[in-house]
Amino acid sequence: ALPVILRAQIVAVLLTAPLGVTDVVSARWTPAPFFSLLILGAFGTGVAFVSLATAAGRVGATRASSAAFLIPPVALLLGVMVRGEQVAMLSISGSVVCLAGSWFMRRPRSSPELDIEPSQSSLVAQRCES
Repeated sequence: ALPVILRAQIVAVLLTAPLGVTDVVSARWTPAPFFSLLILGAFGTGVAFVSLATAAGRVGATRASSAAFLIPPVALLLGVMVRGEQVAMLSISGSVVCLAGSWFMRRPRSSPELDIEPSQSSLVAQRCES
């Protein structure tokens, strides 16, 4: 999974980098913002992609991607706790929907008879033909 993510990131850089070249060249860079941006990109984004790829390999893509549903509620909670932001009821409702979606994606399947393993697919095909 990691080589696929690496290739996707290379394509993304090649497609989007030309859009910002003029701004990067004309910007006045100081060390603090430059290194902050570098660390945020390397550790924030890089670690997130590696973690997602690792989780997808261990628990499957659907369950691993359900972690993305936790970002809005966590950001809302941090905004309230750290910055003292006021939160609209619509934001709270959206967070509840996100948490419910994450829970639905991660819960065990209720009907195991719908789960067909690859080794059973030929047996199912034989039953359907007869």
